[in-house]
Amino acid sequence: MIPYGERRDKRGAGVPLIGWFRWLSAVLLFWSSAASGMDIVVTRLNDIDFGNVASNGGRQLASMAFCVNVFPQAPYQIVAYGSGPANRFELGGETQQVRYRAFYRDRARGNGRGTRLRRARPLVGQRPSRDGNCGGPPAQLTIVLPRRVLARTTPGSYSGTLTLTVAPE
Repeated sequence: MIPYGERRDKRGAGVPLIGWFRWLSAVLLFWSSAASGMDIVVTRLNDIDFGNVASNGGRQLASMAFCVNVFPQAPYQIVAYGSGPANRFELGGETQQVRYRAFYRDRARGNGRGTRLRRARPLVGQRPSRDGNCGGPPAQLTIVLPRRVLARTTPGSYSGTLTLTVAPE
């Protein structure tokens, strides 16, 4: 039997688990402004769930693809706010906070994680989906739990919220 907070590696040795990270990825999501004459609609948002994560397993990545539609078509900006103190990107647990990194890629930026989001700082020049039906590649949010942070994290359940605000430029 494997005790709570532990799993077996390939050699049968116990590996401590951090527990599971459940994380609501975005709370947002409609902007309408008579002043700008634009509507922004964000669709296909889901939770990002890391599942069980080993503290000695290296950095962990999880991504979510979603759609950002702007009517009429125009660039937009995105601002991220974490649920930690001072809007930091942190997951809360019973005994400690776990910092993470967030990356954003709009529909036109190709492969890779995207641009690192900074708390409460606008990321400008983002391009929306090609049409109102999420045409073309979707936008992507990637969350990274760094290896050195995971190595210091105690087993448990952690969660947090990342609020994304999408607005016209």
